Amino acid sequence: MLMSEQSRVSLRCPVCLSRDIDVVLYHDGERYYCIKCSYTGQEDETRRMYAAIRKKFRWIRRRLTVEDIEAL
Repeated sequence: MLMSEQSRVSLRCPVCLSRDIDVVLYHDGERYYCIKCSYTGQEDETRRMYAAIRKKFRWIRRRLTVEDIEAL
């Protein structure tokens, strides 16, 4: 495998990912763009959107009891 292929970062479209669709973003210089939903943005914007999506799924691996839900 070439070094350029190993260091390539593959980002997913945050808009499509929040809709449970997995689409890889294309890289054009500093901008990333999605061909499915026409999202365009830089890497730091995309990573901030990832952080918001992670908040949505933060409890996915933990089983919540009724008491835990009432405490929230």
